[in-house]
Order: sequence, then C-alpha cells, then structure tokens
Amino acid sequence: KEYLPISYLLLEQFEVGEKNKTYEVYIKEKEQYLLVSNTLITSEENRKMGVLVVEDITQVKKAEQGLRQLLKEKETLLKEVHHRVKNNLQVISSMLNLQAGYITDKSTKQILEESQNRVRSMALVHEILYKTDDFSEIDFTTYINLLTQNLQMTYYQNNQIILQKEIHIKTLPLDTAIPLGLIINELISNAYKHAFKNRERGLIQLFIEEKNNQVTVIVQDNGVGIDPDIDIQNLNSLGLQLVESLTQQLGAKMSIENNKGSKFTITFEKK
Repeated sequence: KEYLPISYLLLEQFEVGEKNKTYEVYIKEKEQYLLVSNTLITSEENRKMGVLVVEDITQVKKAEQGLRQLLKEKETLLKEVHHRVKNNLQVISSMLNLQAGYITDKSTKQILEESQNRVRSMALVHEILYKTDDFSEIDFTTYINLLTQNLQMTYYQNNQIILQKEIHIKTLPLDTAIPLGLIINELISNAYKHAFKNRERGLIQLFIEEKNNQVTVIVQDNGVGIDPDIDIQNLNSLGLQLVESLTQQLGAKMSIENNKGSKFTITFEKK
C-alpha cells in the first residue's frame, strides 16, 4: 500500500518506454523520502523487465529543509537590518533639515543641505534593498533615478537647468553602489551650485555604461567651466575631497576636462 505510487510511476515508465528514470517519492505516513531509480531491460525473449534501486534520503531532505529555513530567517533578519538603517538615516536627514530651518547664514545652511543629500543617497540604497530579495546587488538604474529625482527636488529653484540621463547598467554590488552613488550625488550637486552662475539656463548630463566588465560614469555640464586659475588636478581646491576619496576606494580612475563647461569621467572594473 505504501509503495503504490511507485508502482504507478513504474507502469507509466513501461508504457512510455523510457529507459532510465529517477523519482523522488514522499511517504506521508512515515514522513520518509525515497529516491527511486529504475532502468528498463529487454530480455532475449523480448520481455520487458526493470532494475529498481530505492534509497532512503530522508535525512538529506530534512537537512535541506533546515538550511532553507535558516536562509529564510537570515533573509528576514537582513531585511530588518536594512529597514532600520534606512529609518535611522532618514531620522538623521530630518534632523539636518530641521536644523537648517533655524539657520540664517546662507553658506552654513548650504553645508547642512549638502550633508542631508549625502545621507539621503545612502538611505536610498537601504530602501531599495529592503524591497528586494537579493542583498548582494542593487538595481543601480532604479537607484540613480531616485537619487537624481531627489537632487532635482533639492535644487528646484534652478528649474531652467535640465538634467539628462543615459543609463546602460543593470546591477552593481552593494559595496560599489554606495560610494559610486555618493560620487554622482556630489558631482551633480556641484554642477547645480557652481556651473551656471549668472545664467538662467543650463544642461547637466549623466552617462553611465557597463561594457566588458568596465563601468564608465560621465557627469558634464555646459556651464561656465572651472576657473582657469584653479589647478584641476588638485581636487582639494575644488572642494571635492569626498569624490577623490571615494574614487580611490573604488580603485577607479578619474579625468577632468574643462572645455565649454566641466566634464568628469570615472572608470573602473566591476567587481
């Protein structure tokens, strides 16, 4: 009675004429898993026979189930961690925003707003990870779209400045996405703040591409360009120490061009 399902499976195999077949059978009454392998043999008298091998794999299956449950619990824990990190970063961002509201000095207020944008860029990563099942990589296109929307809201008063995006990349590892997101945040913010002085209109372009395991990021504008008296190889003079530090962290190369606006090109190998 217990092996009746196996009998049905074997009869079906005989009827179809499959030579070799393996079944996994669960016996509910005994909570037992069996691995059943059958090979059809035709005798000299043209009589069909089968060689049946039955192996008890109950312990293996229970071990697999235990690992799946453990993995599920870890995924739940990671989701909770990302959720809490996101919430904590949002609290910090709100506190910076609240503090900025009490400050009248324009330059000090701008520093707080810049810090708030950096915190938001990190919070966005954890927000996306909280909504996904893969914690090793992030949908970088979605992330950049959210990041640039946030920047456009921050600099909404510059509504005549157009931000164009061309993104040809799907995912990036988490330890690459966060620093690269901060770099892009810094470069676009810098363009909004400094590239269009005494100008009503302007264009900022963001290009991201992954090709042959090489990632290229270009942020350029058609603004006033970098002051010719400033050494463009010395990022400290540009106030972009964070970009320099994060570029080194990624093991990336960065070039700066100053022709009818500024252009920053960053390239690195995808890990």
